[in-house]
Amino acid sequence: MDEYARSAALRAIVIRVVTGNLPRADAIAYYASLLRGGLPREPGWIWDSLAGYIVDLNPAELLGPLRQAYEEGLCDSAWVSIEEAEHEADLTPAETLRCHGGLIEDTAAAMSWWACFKPEERSLGESDDEDGWDELDEDAGDDEGPAVPYVRAEPKIGRNEPCPCGSGKKHKKCCGGQTATPRDPAAE
Repeated sequence: MDEYARSAALRAIVIRVVTGNLPRADAIAYYASLLRGGLPREPGWIWDSLAGYIVDLNPAELLGPLRQAYEEGLCDSAWVSIEEAEHEADLTPAETLRCHGGLIEDTAAAMSWWACFKPEERSLGESDDEDGWDELDEDAGDDEGPAVPYVRAEPKIGRNEPCPCGSGKKHKKCCGGQTATPRDPAAE
């Protein structure tokens, strides 16, 4: 399974616990099984995610196996440090839920900021936030309008066709060559 998808599943467990849809003991037991051999012992995003979600549930009973994972180099302390796991894991369920975004109750409202759900075009200088700076679209307003398709004025000349300059050579060996300069038959 993709480690990012598995990380999202671990996040869902935290959300289910803090919303009362899953007993905390069940989540702790599952996380313990992952720490004790349920995951390959290779550093990666899934280990960093697991450490963070363990901190969110503040399980003192998992600090030993989590500390061992840090000692083995499985978790990146730049993401969540073992010190955070030991000292900062004091969020209330409501604070944890707010940190993880909670449950989506209105899908349309939750996705309304997506560009594909905004049929109207923004005017030049219009921004998504109060200070006029649009973090998601740094190039907002740089668009010069719809692209105009290129239309060739004269028919395309194939590389193996006779050169239109009248030299009698193939176009690729005469004026159509990459390093060749166009010939002027009148100059000859």
